[in-house]
Amino acid sequence: MNLFHKNNQNSARYRLLSIAIDISNQKSGIGSFLLSNFEDNLRKNNIYNYGLSVRLDNLQAINFYIRNGFKIEKYYLGSLYFVKNLK
Repeated sequence: MNLFHKNNQNSARYRLLSIAIDISNQKSGIGSFLLSNFEDNLRKNNIYNYGLSVRLDNLQAINFYIRNGFKIEKYYLGSLYFVKNLK
C-alpha cells in the first residue's frame, strides 16, 4: 500500500489525501493521534513536509489542521491548501 501521493498542486511534494473520523468520535483526540502516527511514518521515510487541501466550507477541518501546525499556503477554486514542515 502506498501511503504517500506525489503532488503537483502546491509546494509540498507529498499530500495527505484523506483522513476521516466518525462524527461520534470527533473531538476525542483520535484525529490528532492518527495525524501524529502518519507524520512519524513520513519522518521514517525521510519526508519532512507535506500538504493537503480542505474545502473552504469545512471550517471544522480547517481549524483542526491549523491547531495541528499546518500553515495556509494558498486559496484556489474553493479550497485552502495547507503545508506542514516536520523538521
